Amino acid sequence: MSYLKYDGTVAVETNSTGPGLYGTDGSDTLNGTAAGEALWGKGGDLMIGGAGDDTYYLQDAKDQVVEQAGGGTDMLVAWKNVSLADYQNVENVKIDGDGIYAAGDSHDNIVIAGSGAEQLYGGGGQDVLVAGSGQDTFIVVKGEGNDAIVGFKTAGDVVRLTGSYATFDALKSHMTQDGSDVRIDLGGGDGLAIREILKYPSVEQVTQVELDPAMTRLFTQDAAMAALNAHALGSPKVHIVNADAFTWLEQHDDQYDVIVVDFPDPSNYALGKLYSTSFYELVDLHLSASGYAVVQTTSPLVARRSFWTVASTLEAVGLHIVPYHVHVPSFGEWGFIIASHRPWVMPRTLPAGMRFLTLPGMQALMDFPPDMSRVPAEPNRLSNQTLVRTFEEEWGKVHD
Repeated sequence: MSYLKYDGTVAVETNSTGPGLYGTDGSDTLNGTAAGEALWGKGGDLMIGGAGDDTYYLQDAKDQVVEQAGGGTDMLVAWKNVSLADYQNVENVKIDGDGIYAAGDSHDNIVIAGSGAEQLYGGGGQDVLVAGSGQDTFIVVKGEGNDAIVGFKTAGDVVRLTGSYATFDALKSHMTQDGSDVRIDLGGGDGLAIREILKYPSVEQVTQVELDPAMTRLFTQDAAMAALNAHALGSPKVHIVNADAFTWLEQHDDQYDVIVVDFPDPSNYALGKLYSTSFYELVDLHLSASGYAVVQTTSPLVARRSFWTVASTLEAVGLHIVPYHVHVPSFGEWGFIIASHRPWVMPRTLPAGMRFLTLPGMQALMDFPPDMSRVPAEPNRLSNQTLVRTFEEEWGKVHD
């Protein structure tokens, strides 16, 4: 069958019509041709695609795939956790097995579930997430393109939305009906934080890194939306970058006096990487010697171990930290962490015109009562993603 993307165009499927190539128990090299083969790895094989549409079957954890740019529309088939970000120039992926996940990359992908209870995540681009016969979870992250879900089963499947809404009523206000489909705008790039930052005359330049250009364009050009942020995104002091934050930091060398890290909570592996030692090492490199970063760090009351896992992760890369918490009316008790190269010092005065913050109040923000006090926690690394599992366990108790 043909799959339609969010914009109504047809997603490009993999059509492997050539013969099958099979590895043995040893380490073999399988070479594809222009015919488009099915390459079956087995004992840690090297599979090299040709010019046709190739399908790579990963039956061994040590199997490797080499696919050239422009070499057809290719697919991975796996019985383990797999991410297309690790397999360059492969467009589509299918998995089969209980409790595993498949992730796309920054391009348009088709991500297909099998017979188990699996998690599907598209990444950037216009992805098609295809349900299997098991109870599947579809992960949709704000700012990461527009995804289409095919074959959703109301009896058991789940859509996990990672956006900025604290209630279902708030989410419903961003839903629109399109025929038999429901479209949801998850927001992002609204410029509200920049509106507050620009209130300080000492700020010379702000760089906003936002994945979805449609959102920054909406909150720059639409009169009603731009009014909400006081036209902050149109300020000559603001430079907008539409890119993945992790990749962008890897590719640039600029340093900043203040870095505001306001990602959605680490509810899946795609977001968990943004709370890892690898990401915070990049933040460390881009933070000036006297600069400060502040990180949104979930609720220390609801997700106590998750909060202190982020603290341990920042410390693991050599940063000094100052954790604090505040009651946000729409979210409840919420946590943040200041990170820097040298210890933070409590200010003696505050800027004029503060509506909430006072010096005595600042001291209270940094006092953690027994039910939120520090607990031992291992750093979150790309190799373990322990934070994602901890976060799901703690917040899962709230939703049960």
